[in-house]
Amino acid sequence: MLLTRNIIDINISANEWLSEYETLLLEIEVNIENEPDISIESCKSLLESIAKNILKRLDSTYSEKKASDTDVHVLLKNAKEKLLEKILDSEDDLLKRLISVVQRITELRNERGDISHGKTLPKKTRSSVQLAKTIKSFTDAFASYLLHLFLSIDLSYQEPLRYEENPDFNQFLDEINPMTGGLLYSKALFHQDLTSYEEELETYKSDLSSQ
Repeated sequence: MLLTRNIIDINISANEWLSEYETLLLEIEVNIENEPDISIESCKSLLESIAKNILKRLDSTYSEKKASDTDVHVLLKNAKEKLLEKILDSEDDLLKRLISVVQRITELRNERGDISHGKTLPKKTRSSVQLAKTIKSFTDAFASYLLHLFLSIDLSYQEPLRYEENPDFNQFLDEINPMTGGLLYSKALFHQDLTSYEEELETYKSDLSSQ
């Protein structure tokens, strides 16, 4: 996953969230030879995560809860539309074709997935190592291209999330996750895992709006 790692290395100092991809990159690489279907599954997960991160930062209506129930090719299509709003010279037709390949990869993953993917019996067909390597190469190219497009957008206008802006949510978190010694769960989550804090906040707001 050289292309993806390169663009992450160049941009990670200003975008700490890129470090989240290391686990998936390793899963793709280490499973190629012995568990090709796990490698293919991880390719799908990487592209899904990139699409979610693009939408989270470019789409004010983004909902983590809704996104978790949305197919990866639909997430990528939505991410493409948001990218096109910011980058007029990006290749719309090329992105459409790349996304159609992802849709087929997802179908392949569903056909050959393990019991954990809803199968009642173990898979009958195992993907070849060469197929996994091909999908890995495709994923590396597509993932790095998506990250390149997104990271070229100036997002300095976006104000960083502040802990003090959501007192009701913070109190809600602290009440359902009590801690001893005067520690606050909400503050610990905010400072130690901002991504999870943001996801919990989105779910909290979504639940309030649906009441």
